[in-house]
Amino acid sequence: MSLQPDGKELQELLRQDDLDRGYRLVDSELKQYKKTRDIEEAKTMSWVQDFTISEAEMDAISDPVWAFPNLVVQGHLIAIVAPPNGGKTTICEYVAAQLATSYDVFYVNADIAASDSKRSYQKSKSEGWTLLLPDMVAGKGMSNVVERLDWLNSIDTRYDGQVWIFDTLKKMTNIINKSEAKKLFQCLRGLSTKGMTIILLAHTNKRAESDGRQMYEGTGDLRADIDELIYLHPLKNSDDSMTVSTEPDKVRAVFDPITFEITRDRVVTVKDEFVDAKAEAKYKQLLNTDQEVISSFFHELKGGSKSQKELTDAASENGGHHRKAVIKVLNRYDGDLWLSCKGGENNKKIYSLPPVNGSFIPRRQVTTDITDTTGLTGTSQ
Repeated sequence: MSLQPDGKELQELLRQDDLDRGYRLVDSELKQYKKTRDIEEAKTMSWVQDFTISEAEMDAISDPVWAFPNLVVQGHLIAIVAPPNGGKTTICEYVAAQLATSYDVFYVNADIAASDSKRSYQKSKSEGWTLLLPDMVAGKGMSNVVERLDWLNSIDTRYDGQVWIFDTLKKMTNIINKSEAKKLFQCLRGLSTKGMTIILLAHTNKRAESDGRQMYEGTGDLRADIDELIYLHPLKNSDDSMTVSTEPDKVRAVFDPITFEITRDRVVTVKDEFVDAKAEAKYKQLLNTDQEVISSFFHELKGGSKSQKELTDAASENGGHHRKAVIKVLNRYDGDLWLSCKGGENNKKIYSLPPVNGSFIPRRQVTTDITDTTGLTGTSQ
């Protein structure tokens, strides 16, 4: 018995065959079109337009609307990154108070100890900003706040007069999970395009990069999906105050670095002049590392001026330090802890302690715990 297709089945088979041939033809034509287009784009270099900035975008860069000068641009999505206990919460509460005179400010803190929450609550009430403590409300948490942000993003309205500060980013999503982080950033980007100003507080990684640089905690989406990435560099002072300087890393406006001063009572001020706390912290760390060699130099110089060879020989013999390392220390603090001049045999460098009559002005103020520096201008115990 022959199983030939009937008329309808035959028509369907022919139709499918025509479709398949049509698809193959369309696919072939499409490939040829793409090939021609790619060749034309390579010749004309039209693709570079994808990486140019429009006049409107350039105007926005040149003339940002500052919510807080050199830190917060109105309508931008900003990440402020600092090491733990680096002063970011104290500074951002101060910023919230300044912004509250012109904006509706909502500070969402899910990274606060119960002992600090009462102080922050009283500050928010007296300074005019709204404090949200989702983890301290029964049955609520930061995930519920994120749900509300998704809801706000779904509504066809604008949020131009609002500033939201989230402390911290890692409480909002799993920042190590790329897909989860991407979903959050898409929501936040949607809200910022509707005028909302958003500040995300984040931590640096526990370990610095191989070159010593601090890096934000999380995936690369953080840097890719925000407008500004600003690092805070804290420097703890001997009076329990803290100097914190900003380092703009990624920006869509012209930023100048600024410096905050935080007293031991958490009173914040913006300094008139920028202080490079990052450089000062590195210098302080070097001082601690070099203390043994520095003490050797002071011991020798108290007896009078010495040549480089006399100082390096003493440090090498007494402490077993390598000559090249000793010379680096000698040069590093020349003009800070001691002075050098050409003289003596063969016009060699001669080193001496600076005068103690107040006439010596060091290149930079040095604070060290080395007891041998007592009484020296520019140094303190």
